Amino acid sequence: MSEDVMPSGSKEPQGYVDPEGFWWHGSAIPFAMDGGGDNLVLDGKGRVGSFFHEEGLTFTGSWAWPSYADFLEDVAHALERGEPLRDSPHSVAPEGDLDWTY
Repeated sequence: MSEDVMPSGSKEPQGYVDPEGFWWHGSAIPFAMDGGGDNLVLDGKGRVGSFFHEEGLTFTGSWAWPSYADFLEDVAHALERGEPLRDSPHSVAPEGDLDWTY
């Protein structure tokens, strides 16, 4: 499949197919969801992107990070400062659950 999808001369790892532009792709692992069918995902290159059920999968825009480490750094800063993560407020439930709305 990768030979059909990847351009010749690509510098991507052997067998890697960029999930950008797909409605869904097996190399995008969801790790956060909003309960309405939207997810934050991690791809095979370590990028964080978003899957919005009405728009598809993307690794650009306001809900994208170049790496999972960058995403975690932004989360840590938002929690330490009590600020939203990219305009998305968070709250901590009495049970200790962290809830982010995006």
